[in-house]
Formats: sequence, structure tokens, C-alpha cells
Amino acid sequence: MALHLHLPNLQSVVLHETDDLAHLASDNRISRTMLIGFFRINQLNKDGPKYLYSEFPEHYVWNYGYRTWEPRHQHFSDGRIVCAKPTEGERYYLRMLLLHVRGPTSFNGLKTVDGAFYSSFRAVAQTYGLLEGDNAIEEYLQKASTFQIPSALRRLFVTLVVHCEVGDPRLLWEKLSSLLFEDCQRSYGSNEKLVHYKTITYVAHVIESMGKHQADFDLPTVSNEDIQLCKKVKEIEEELNILVSLEDIIAVSKLNTCQMEAYNIIMQHVRDQKLVAFFIDGPGGTGTLSPQLR
Repeated sequence: MALHLHLPNLQSVVLHETDDLAHLASDNRISRTMLIGFFRINQLNKDGPKYLYSEFPEHYVWNYGYRTWEPRHQHFSDGRIVCAKPTEGERYYLRMLLLHVRGPTSFNGLKTVDGAFYSSFRAVAQTYGLLEGDNAIEEYLQKASTFQIPSALRRLFVTLVVHCEVGDPRLLWEKLSSLLFEDCQRSYGSNEKLVHYKTITYVAHVIESMGKHQADFDLPTVSNEDIQLCKKVKEIEEELNILVSLEDIIAVSKLNTCQMEAYNIIMQHVRDQKLVAFFIDGPGGTGTLSPQLR
């Protein structure tokens, strides 16, 4: 018997053309699924036997009409939880927990271990020791770093996190951060915030291109404050990277007396690093703005 699997409030609902949506919305049977029913039976029988979800059909039969579990009195049925891929994230870890935790009473009950509540099913699976260590993946990335440039290494990191069963992506990120940040550190030196912003933003783009999000793997994100700060740094960086042509450099020698006077005043403030605004007025085409002042 195939046992349905879904995350909280993400159960499938089958609709027909003739169905009255208003009636369906008020029908509480819609929310009754095999998994929710399994939780409810466990709530009612807290002192009864603790079954795994896959064992439940051996003792109960699913009534498709009323969408409830009823005690089994005859025959035998074997249960099988529908498949979930590691790339499905929380749904995959929920399935893993249902295969090992007996008698859960709710989704939140599954997330509670020894009185401690965890925010994700993956974290609970990690606590139970159901996830394999990431040593092999870490060693693989370490070895790849000897011949892969950092940008390629970051893409490889994301590919492994998204498509392989990485137990703790955040811990793996922290262990390999020096390798993942290497090129950004060379480019931006001691500006740690900019280094992190550039690297994390790149990783986010790669993850999104694979149809996922950083939050799905508990990977670091950048704050709005960092985004605004790095935008300012980027503007300064772009200005500093402007190439000044030889024609612009020698243009200063062609300034007339009034232009030279204005030029010297402005450049003196630049050299003294004094903040000031200048308004230069003059008819168009009369050379009111020297190329060096742009």
C-alpha cells in the first residue's frame, strides 16, 4: 500500500470539473490525508502501540470514502511510503524520520527531540544520527581545489549540495570558506563584508539556476545592510576602474584662464579630500567641463 507523504499544509487535492469549490473549501475531509490520519490515531492512542508509518497498514485500513484509518480485522497489507529525492529537501528528511520514529503525533512532534524543538526535519534527522558524515564530500572538494579555480569550485560545491545528500551544508560551507572565497579575497583584500557579499551572491545565483534557494540548505545569506554597503563600494569601484585617455589628460593644458582657475580650485579640494559641491555654469559648447573633472 502506497502511503502518502507531504509537508505541512502541502497535501495534494484532486478536483473535478463539476466540483463546487465553496463546498470543497468547507469540507474538512479535504485536509484528511493518510499521514494526518496516522498522526491523529497516535494522538488518540498515546498509551497504545507505537507503530512506524510504514507498519501502520498492517494494523489499520484506510477508508477512502471517509478518509480515515480504521482498525484492520482481516487480511494483511504492507505499507510503503512514497519516494522522495534528496533534492526535495524537507520532504526527503520527513520521509527519513517517518521510517525511524515510532508513534509521532504531529509534524511539530517529529521536530521535537527530548523536549528540544528543531526548525527543520533535516536538523532532527541530524540529531538522530540518520545522516552520514560529509567527510567524503569535503575531501573531494579539498582535492578539487588544487586544480579548480574558485569560481568553478563554488559551482561544484553547489552542485554537490543540491544533487547529493549532504548532511550539513552549512558546516561544509564553513569548513571550505577559505577556498570558496579565495579569488574574492585577492580582489577585495581586507574588506571582509565585500568578500562575503560577492561569494554568497555568486553561490545564490548558481543555486537559483538549479531551482533551489539558499534557505533550503541553511546556507548563509546577505543582510539588507550588507547589500546597501556593497552597492556603495561597487559604485566607487566602478569609478576607480574608469580608464582616462591620454587626450583627457593633456586637455588640462588647453584650458583658458578662467577654466584653469576653476580647475585648480576643484582639484585642490580633491587632493585635500574635502567634501564640497561646485556648480559650473556657462553656455553649451564653451568648455565649461574639463574631461578630467568628469
